[in-house]
Amino acid sequence: MEKHLTYFELEDAVKMNGCPICELSAKRLDQYFDDLLYENVNNPALRQQIRKAGGFCKKHAEQLLRFNDGLGFSLIYESIFSDALKKESVESGDCPACSYLDELENRYLTFFVEYLKDPEFKKNILKSKGLCIPHFKKIMRLGKKVEAWYKPFQLKIYAELLNDLKQYIDDCNFSPNKKQKISAPSADNTIVWRSIFEMLYGKYNL
Repeated sequence: MEKHLTYFELEDAVKMNGCPICELSAKRLDQYFDDLLYENVNNPALRQQIRKAGGFCKKHAEQLLRFNDGLGFSLIYESIFSDALKKESVESGDCPACSYLDELENRYLTFFVEYLKDPEFKKNILKSKGLCIPHFKKIMRLGKKVEAWYKPFQLKIYAELLNDLKQYIDDCNFSPNKKQKISAPSADNTIVWRSIFEMLYGKYNL
Protein backbone atom coordinates (compact mmCIF):
# COMPACT_ATOMS: atom_id res chain seq x y z
CA MET A 1 0.00 0.00 0.00
CA GLU A 2 1.30 3.42 -1.00
CA LYS A 3 1.74 5.61 2.07
CA HIS A 4 1.16 9.35 1.87
CA LEU A 5 1.50 12.07 4.51
CA THR A 6 -2.01 11.34 5.78
CA TYR A 7 -1.00 7.77 6.59
CA PHE A 8 1.80 8.95 8.87
CA GLU A 9 -0.43 11.62 10.42
CA LEU A 10 -2.99 8.95 11.31
CA GLU A 11 -0.33 6.50 12.45
CA ASP A 12 1.12 9.04 14.88
CA ALA A 13 -2.34 10.06 16.10
CA VAL A 14 -3.35 6.43 16.74
CA LYS A 15 -0.38 6.13 19.13
CA MET A 16 -1.68 9.03 21.21
CA ASN A 17 -4.10 8.63 24.11
CA GLY A 18 -7.42 9.29 22.41
CA CYS A 19 -9.45 9.17 19.22
CA PRO A 20 -7.00 9.82 16.34
CA ILE A 21 -9.60 11.71 14.31
CA CYS A 22 -10.25 14.01 17.28
CA GLU A 23 -6.51 14.57 17.73
CA LEU A 24 -5.89 15.45 14.09
CA SER A 25 -9.06 17.52 13.69
CA ALA A 26 -8.26 19.61 16.78
CA LYS A 27 -4.71 20.20 15.56
CA ARG A 28 -5.82 21.21 12.07
CA LEU A 29 -8.65 23.41 13.35
CA ASP A 30 -6.20 25.31 15.55
CA GLN A 31 -3.99 25.73 12.48
CA TYR A 32 -7.01 26.98 10.51
CA PHE A 33 -7.57 29.83 12.98
CA ASP A 34 -3.86 30.51 13.30
CA ASP A 35 -3.54 30.85 9.53
CA LEU A 36 -6.67 33.00 9.40
CA LEU A 37 -5.37 35.47 11.97
CA TYR A 38 -1.73 35.67 10.96
CA GLU A 39 -1.80 35.10 7.21
CA ASN A 40 -5.31 35.53 5.79
CA VAL A 41 -7.01 38.16 7.93
CA ASN A 42 -6.49 40.74 5.16
CA ASN A 43 -7.76 38.42 2.43
CA PRO A 44 -10.91 40.22 1.14
CA ALA A 45 -12.45 37.09 -0.43
CA LEU A 46 -12.06 35.04 2.73
CA ARG A 47 -13.39 37.82 4.96
CA GLN A 48 -16.38 38.21 2.65
CA GLN A 49 -17.04 34.48 2.89
CA ILE A 50 -17.03 34.69 6.69
CA ARG A 51 -19.20 37.82 6.56
CA LYS A 52 -21.73 36.12 4.29
CA ALA A 53 -22.01 33.30 6.83
CA GLY A 54 -22.67 35.81 9.61
CA GLY A 55 -19.38 34.91 11.25
CA PHE A 56 -18.56 31.71 13.05
CA CYS A 57 -20.88 29.72 15.26
CA LYS A 58 -20.63 30.59 18.97
CA LYS A 59 -18.34 27.64 19.73
CA HIS A 60 -15.85 28.51 17.01
CA ALA A 61 -16.07 32.25 17.63
CA GLU A 62 -15.04 31.47 21.22
CA GLN A 63 -12.14 29.40 19.88
CA LEU A 64 -11.08 32.37 17.76
CA LEU A 65 -11.26 34.61 20.85
CA ARG A 66 -8.85 32.33 22.71
CA PHE A 67 -6.08 33.37 20.32
CA ASN A 68 -6.33 36.78 22.04
CA ASP A 69 -5.72 38.64 18.79
CA GLY A 70 -7.84 41.75 19.24
CA LEU A 71 -6.97 43.34 15.90
CA GLY A 72 -7.50 40.16 13.91
CA PHE A 73 -10.85 39.50 15.58
CA SER A 74 -11.91 43.12 15.03
CA LEU A 75 -11.03 43.10 11.34
CA ILE A 76 -13.13 39.96 10.84
CA TYR A 77 -16.10 41.00 12.97
CA GLU A 78 -16.43 44.73 12.23
CA SER A 79 -18.58 44.16 9.14
CA ILE A 80 -20.40 41.21 10.72
CA PHE A 81 -21.39 43.30 13.73
CA SER A 82 -22.41 46.17 11.47
CA ASP A 83 -24.62 43.81 9.44
CA ALA A 84 -26.23 42.47 12.61
CA LEU A 85 -27.21 45.99 13.70
CA LYS A 86 -29.07 46.56 10.44
CA LYS A 87 -31.21 43.44 10.73
CA GLU A 88 -34.06 42.64 13.09
CA SER A 89 -32.84 39.07 13.37
CA VAL A 90 -29.32 37.70 13.13
CA GLU A 91 -29.20 35.57 10.02
CA SER A 92 -26.29 33.30 9.30
CA GLY A 93 -25.15 30.65 6.90
CA ASP A 94 -23.05 27.62 7.65
CA CYS A 95 -20.18 28.35 10.00
CA PRO A 96 -16.99 28.30 7.87
CA ALA A 97 -15.07 26.50 10.61
CA CYS A 98 -17.80 23.84 10.93
CA SER A 99 -17.74 23.30 7.16
CA TYR A 100 -13.95 23.02 7.22
CA LEU A 101 -14.14 20.57 10.11
CA ASP A 102 -16.72 18.38 8.35
CA GLU A 103 -14.56 18.18 5.23
CA LEU A 104 -11.49 17.45 7.34
CA GLU A 105 -13.14 14.66 9.34
CA ASN A 106 -14.58 13.01 6.24
CA ARG A 107 -11.16 13.05 4.61
CA TYR A 108 -9.41 11.53 7.62
CA LEU A 109 -12.16 8.94 8.13
CA THR A 110 -12.01 7.90 4.47
CA PHE A 111 -8.27 7.35 4.72
CA PHE A 112 -8.68 5.64 8.11
CA VAL A 113 -10.97 3.03 6.54
CA GLU A 114 -8.53 2.52 3.68
CA TYR A 115 -5.54 2.12 5.97
CA LEU A 116 -7.27 -0.56 8.06
CA LYS A 117 -6.10 -2.90 5.28
CA ASP A 118 -2.47 -2.14 6.10
CA PRO A 119 -0.90 -4.71 8.52
CA GLU A 120 1.26 -2.15 10.33
CA PHE A 121 -1.63 0.27 10.75
CA LYS A 122 -3.85 -2.56 11.98
CA LYS A 123 -1.22 -3.52 14.56
CA ASN A 124 -1.18 0.04 15.92
CA ILE A 125 -4.98 0.22 16.00
CA LEU A 126 -5.19 -3.00 17.99
CA LYS A 127 -2.96 -1.44 20.65
CA SER A 128 -5.19 1.63 20.89
CA LYS A 129 -8.69 2.52 22.07
CA GLY A 130 -9.78 3.20 18.50
CA LEU A 131 -12.30 5.93 17.71
CA CYS A 132 -14.75 7.88 19.82
CA ILE A 133 -18.41 6.93 19.27
CA PRO A 134 -19.28 9.94 17.05
CA HIS A 135 -16.42 9.17 14.66
CA PHE A 136 -17.13 5.44 14.76
CA LYS A 137 -20.73 6.14 13.73
CA LYS A 138 -19.53 8.44 10.96
CA ILE A 139 -17.37 5.63 9.61
CA MET A 140 -20.37 3.32 9.55
CA ARG A 141 -22.29 5.96 7.57
CA LEU A 142 -19.56 6.57 5.00
CA GLY A 143 -20.85 3.78 2.80
CA LYS A 144 -17.37 2.31 2.40
CA LYS A 145 -16.41 -1.28 3.07
CA VAL A 146 -14.76 -1.54 6.48
CA GLU A 147 -12.40 -4.40 7.26
CA ALA A 148 -14.30 -7.22 8.99
CA TRP A 149 -12.09 -7.23 12.09
CA TYR A 150 -12.54 -3.55 12.92
CA LYS A 151 -16.17 -3.26 14.07
CA PRO A 152 -15.95 -6.17 16.61
CA PHE A 153 -12.67 -4.72 17.91
CA GLN A 154 -14.19 -1.27 18.45
CA LEU A 155 -17.38 -2.58 20.07
CA LYS A 156 -15.25 -4.70 22.41
CA ILE A 157 -13.37 -1.54 23.50
CA TYR A 158 -16.67 0.18 24.30
CA ALA A 159 -17.95 -2.86 26.20
CA GLU A 160 -14.75 -3.03 28.28
CA LEU A 161 -15.03 0.67 29.07
CA LEU A 162 -18.62 0.21 30.21
CA ASN A 163 -17.53 -2.65 32.48
CA ASP A 164 -14.78 -0.44 33.89
CA LEU A 165 -17.37 2.26 34.61
CA LYS A 166 -19.61 -0.20 36.40
CA GLN A 167 -16.64 -1.42 38.41
CA TYR A 168 -15.76 2.18 39.31
CA ILE A 169 -19.32 2.75 40.57
CA ASP A 170 -19.14 -0.46 42.62
CA ASP A 171 -15.74 0.51 44.03
CA CYS A 172 -17.10 3.91 45.04
CA ASN A 173 -20.03 2.08 46.58
CA PHE A 174 -22.59 4.45 45.08
CA SER A 175 -25.26 1.79 44.82
CA PRO A 176 -28.67 2.58 46.38
CA ASN A 177 -28.29 -0.62 48.41
CA LYS A 178 -24.93 0.41 49.87
CA LYS A 179 -24.72 3.19 52.42
CA GLN A 180 -21.02 3.34 53.13
CA LYS A 181 -17.95 3.31 50.96
CA ILE A 182 -16.04 0.08 51.61
CA SER A 183 -13.30 0.21 48.97
CA ALA A 184 -11.35 2.61 46.78
CA PRO A 185 -11.40 2.47 42.99
CA SER A 186 -8.40 0.80 41.39
CA ALA A 187 -5.79 3.11 39.88
CA ASP A 188 -6.82 2.05 36.37
CA ASN A 189 -10.44 3.04 36.96
CA THR A 190 -10.06 6.40 38.71
CA ILE A 191 -10.45 8.37 35.45
CA VAL A 192 -12.80 6.02 33.61
CA TRP A 193 -15.60 8.59 33.80
CA ARG A 194 -13.42 11.01 31.82
CA SER A 195 -12.82 8.30 29.24
CA ILE A 196 -16.59 7.79 28.98
CA PHE A 197 -17.05 11.51 28.29
CA GLU A 198 -14.38 11.47 25.56
CA MET A 199 -15.86 8.36 23.95
CA LEU A 200 -19.37 9.84 23.93
CA TYR A 201 -18.57 13.37 22.78
CA GLY A 202 -15.05 13.24 21.35
CA LYS A 203 -11.87 14.29 23.07
CA TYR A 204 -12.14 17.98 22.24
CA ASN A 205 -14.98 20.46 21.96
CA LEU A 206 -14.74 20.78 18.18
